[in-house]
Amino acid sequence: MIDKISTYDDKKLAVIEENATRLARVGTETQKTHAESVLNAISVERQRRKEAAADRRRQQVAEIAEKVKDKELLDRVLLAFTEVPPEEWEVEVLKEIAAHPGGDGTTIARGIGKRDVGYINLAVGTLCSTREPYLGVAPVLKRRNGKKHYSALLIDFTPNMDPGGSRWFGWTLKPEAHAALKQLGIVT
Repeated sequence: MIDKISTYDDKKLAVIEENATRLARVGTETQKTHAESVLNAISVERQRRKEAAADRRRQQVAEIAEKVKDKELLDRVLLAFTEVPPEEWEVEVLKEIAAHPGGDGTTIARGIGKRDVGYINLAVGTLCSTREPYLGVAPVLKRRNGKKHYSALLIDFTPNMDPGGSRWFGWTLKPEAHAALKQLGIVT
């Protein structure tokens, strides 16, 4: 069985792992020894698959980087949303931001039936991170503990202060991003 582990899909591997884990706990000494060998082989195979997937991803990113290296943001956005077509929820979010330039995240979220800015932060961050190889490297912000600010790839954030002293940011699609998304029919 150990020799065949690399031929099994993830679902079959999970079943084998479950059985081996059970035998490692309650089996005979021989079963326990064999189960531990199987579990070790599964661990090695999972690591190999993880590394192979990472290698494929690095190769894809390098190919995309070569494709977009001399392109401006408008062309990068066109390519990004053509090669990675937006899902329905992404279109909904982008349309709402485009329809309310400078709007705060909570108002934008409520415009699509969500509760607060947390949804918009996550949604825009996700759609931008998915397309980061096309759009460019997301900036790293100190105030975000050195994490990437993916949303800044497509959004201009305008700081505002309300009369009560609360600080908030207005969300506006970058002009090039808006033009490209409009050209693609994603926003109006």
